[in-house]
Amino acid sequence: MPTCWPFDERSDPKTDKEINILNLDIDLLMMKRSFEETRKIAEEEDICSIKGTTFMSSLTDKNGNVLEIIPGQGHLYFERPEYQIMTNFSPFKMDSELHPWMGLDRYEKAEEMLKKKNDDFDVKDMFNILKEVSQTICPTVFSMVYDSNENTAYWCENRKWEKLAKKRL
Repeated sequence: MPTCWPFDERSDPKTDKEINILNLDIDLLMMKRSFEETRKIAEEEDICSIKGTTFMSSLTDKNGNVLEIIPGQGHLYFERPEYQIMTNFSPFKMDSELHPWMGLDRYEKAEEMLKKKNDDFDVKDMFNILKEVSQTICPTVFSMVYDSNENTAYWCENRKWEKLAKKRL
């Protein structure tokens, strides 16, 4: 779950009744809620972050559908997209707030590489893209690829690209 920079005051909690994005994600991970229940909450409720920090979330179900939630700004739902890219800027703001580590350049580079991909593109190729667009100033800590055909998540920590972990879901 990356932070969205710059901080957006709209993501701060305004009432005790708002749903915190961290708890929403944890409830999904702990199977207290389904992906569809989480999607319904995002569509119908106000989602907040923690005070002073704008977190955003990109959630994927076993069918490859994607739900992105940016507290205070909105949500986006994609039905089984060919790919989905998330860096540290809001898809609602795009390039309206420029700063050196926002991620728009990394987003555009990843999108360009994905548009040129071959038919035999696989998880290893995706990690090559992630390696190419990883951050060094504020180092990338976690990179993940979900393969909906295999129903498997692959990840690496601290840019150790040769040491991939995986979990079949």
